[in-house]
Amino acid sequence: MAKPTLLDRSIQILIPDPDNTPSRQKGVSVKEERLHHMHGVFLIREANEILLGTQKTFATAATIFHRFFHQVSLTDVEVWSIAMACTVLAAKIEDVALPFRQVIVAFVHLYRKRTLCIGSSSSTNSELLQKETSVAFSPSVLQLSHEERERAKQR
Repeated sequence: MAKPTLLDRSIQILIPDPDNTPSRQKGVSVKEERLHHMHGVFLIREANEILLGTQKTFATAATIFHRFFHQVSLTDVEVWSIAMACTVLAAKIEDVALPFRQVIVAFVHLYRKRTLCIGSSSSTNSELLQKETSVAFSPSVLQLSHEERERAKQR
């Protein structure tokens, strides 16, 4: 074996065995675990777009999400709540002024949008989705949150 380079010696192993997660120890298949991870990161990405977050905030939230599930099993916690918590924590780490109310409204919007779309694509379902979207995430809520964020930046 070749002598390790300076780069090889400077790399710190954060997760010693990435394939041996608590979820797999509790019987969750590799495919199912990956699907839950992708679902969680997709939720974080969509929420980040709604909240007008930066790519850096999204990357931080996704990293926190993945590292969390290397410590805790998918069977013990809910992906939605962890995705929301990672979004809030990433905003704090990256010094992005993001009110909790705004994050909660974004995730409620995503939840309603997904639960109304499951099952059928009938016109009634589409009308309900439009009503829920306009009520849960009206432009006035976005505008107020954006103004709050601007005031926080000025402080």
